[in-house]
Amino acid sequence: MSKSLSSILTAIPLACLVLLSACNNGVAGSTPGASSGAQPPGGPSIPQPNVVTACGATVRTAGNYSLDGNLTTPAGAEPCITIANVNNVTLNCNGNSISGAGEYGISVLNVNGLTIKNCDVATGIGDGASVLLSLNNVNGGTVTGSTFGSNQSNLGGVFISESSNVTFGSPLPRAPANPSVSATANPAVAAQLSNAPAASNTVYGFLSDANNVGLVIEGNALTSGTSSAANPFVIGIFGGKSTHVVNNTVNGLGNPLPIGENGNYYYNSVGSDDDILIEDETGPGSLISGNLLVNTFDCGIETVGFMKDITLSNNFIDTVGTGIGGWYYLSVSNAEYAQNVLTNIEYMGIRYARYGGLRAAGARNLPYFFYNIPADMPAESTVNFTQNQFSGNALSQPLVFLTEQVGSIEAVVYSSLSYATSPELPGTDPTPEQFITVKNLFANNSFGQVFRRLTFAGGQRWTYTSDDVIDGGGNICSGSQTFVPAVSPTFGDQTVALSAFTPIACGSGN
Repeated sequence: MSKSLSSILTAIPLACLVLLSACNNGVAGSTPGASSGAQPPGGPSIPQPNVVTACGATVRTAGNYSLDGNLTTPAGAEPCITIANVNNVTLNCNGNSISGAGEYGISVLNVNGLTIKNCDVATGIGDGASVLLSLNNVNGGTVTGSTFGSNQSNLGGVFISESSNVTFGSPLPRAPANPSVSATANPAVAAQLSNAPAASNTVYGFLSDANNVGLVIEGNALTSGTSSAANPFVIGIFGGKSTHVVNNTVNGLGNPLPIGENGNYYYNSVGSDDDILIEDETGPGSLISGNLLVNTFDCGIETVGFMKDITLSNNFIDTVGTGIGGWYYLSVSNAEYAQNVLTNIEYMGIRYARYGGLRAAGARNLPYFFYNIPADMPAESTVNFTQNQFSGNALSQPLVFLTEQVGSIEAVVYSSLSYATSPELPGTDPTPEQFITVKNLFANNSFGQVFRRLTFAGGQRWTYTSDDVIDGGGNICSGSQTFVPAVSPTFGDQTVALSAFTPIACGSGN
């Protein structure tokens, strides 16, 4: 279910202002710790952490730093705590809070070896997007045991950018408890909520990640901000390489069912458009797995741009418009979709289309523009939907709107292509030869008999050939494809012949 661009271009300021203290060493606003008592003869001294006692502190020396009380930041854009141009720093807030009217909590810039733990950061007031935590150019780091934002605040974000091998969270056996998700509101995922472990980190607002390598987001509970305008995402992954998003519980606080007034219907866009938004992700080994994703008016997982060498597996997606989908400049290759469970879907289980022509080199005109696209990014030469595998996915319990049945899978990157160029979706028209759509396998997917049939084309009579879609068997559904044309595409030079196509066989499930 694609929305108009004007309804999703919600701007989130990416303010990452870093103001460094004039202090040359240690941390301004801190008290160096001393030994708490005499050591046994010959015993080693026990290093004590430096204590940060007030906002405005800047850490520029390696070591352990702590809070022994709550900090309050005044109104303004300065970070409460800055860690910059240093190696090997640990900040342990010991459960103390950083709060107040200030727009910035913790800023980390140019750090190798970072640990942040046990912090409660809830800065900022009103509808503005507070920067709760910003990590920029961090190489090797972990953030655990912390809470960012609060269920009383409107919108705040955690930003991670230009970094490598950072872990936000820690390994958990399954998606964690999220105080905003209950079996009463989402009964279809009650089994996943029972006995859920405590979260590694809790976020109220959003987590935005740009141009990172090897980022791991694992074991966290995230809840959308509650600003009056729609939020684009709860977790946003932009320009990443080998990203892992594993065992998180995400609540978008949205409702996928349109609201009717006097015969007109509209979507209540309070909450988040998507639980997870992926834009231009490249493997190898990218992984979106084990997440519990609920309550958005658009997608559980949406793709913008390209997505290569990635696995999406064992995710539970409930009460959303489209379970997994994408359309803006979409190009997907070597993606594996395995054992995902989709419940209470209003529009489509899995839907992939293509809006927009071929992107120019270094193109920045994406519908969601939250990261710096490298200037040397090459021009797009093909539209890909290739070598993707869909296996063991299940769709059940449709949210029926105006008696319309929910669709199961629709992959219409051919026939649903929109060539309309505009400032929002610029590009050049691809030729038929520039669509690469080979070897997409569908096996053992269970969509029952109550859902519309699997669709591999719609609109114009242009669909996949027998080389493009492979029936791996074991699919349970209510039909097969929509069109089996005998002619080449209905636009362009019509020089590409289509071979005979054998529809996906649908078992009864009995």
